[in-house]
Amino acid sequence: MPLAVLELYLRAQERPGALLRVATATLVFVLTLAMGTGIFAVTMTSWVPTIKTAYDSRKSIADILSATIATSGIDQAVRQYHDLKSGAPTTYNFDEQQLNGLGYELLRANKFKDANRIFQLNIESYPQSSNVYDSLGEGYADEGDKVLAIANYQKSAVKPNESQRCPDAPEAQRALMQNLLVAQGTHRVDQRGPAGRQVAG
Repeated sequence: MPLAVLELYLRAQERPGALLRVATATLVFVLTLAMGTGIFAVTMTSWVPTIKTAYDSRKSIADILSATIATSGIDQAVRQYHDLKSGAPTTYNFDEQQLNGLGYELLRANKFKDANRIFQLNIESYPQSSNVYDSLGEGYADEGDKVLAIANYQKSAVKPNESQRCPDAPEAQRALMQNLLVAQGTHRVDQRGPAGRQVAG
């Protein structure tokens, strides 16, 4: 696009006519402005989440629950989650990624049952998210429960309570097939979860 605009500009300079030159200059200005706006939009899309996280004053619920699991166990952590969510919903960060990240931390520590309970808790909070079912399926696969792993991978490819496919159905279907093969122990897939954790069948 920039080369085409430059070529158009140079041709206008070679030909006489003030009107043509003005029109070309206006077009170049508009296209440059549009390109600058696009670059700004892409930059903001990439930076805003980072800035928002940096200035988020809410406490990490994942950190709170992680400490509770270490000292009092998973059942107490689940009760604590419900108590804090109902009693102090604006004080703590209850975003989906919080529990998802905690679940993967527990998986990396080979605490499969605790991880799966956290993933289940995330499903209770975000039942419309396909990602939470995918994470639970991965947790069950790591624990060795192939039946529940497959069941949750299947749920991750279709929106809960709906018959229609997710907007990213082709990608979801490809990931589903890979995950099913992993869960069945018939194929190895180099798939990485948070923090580069490799999932192997």
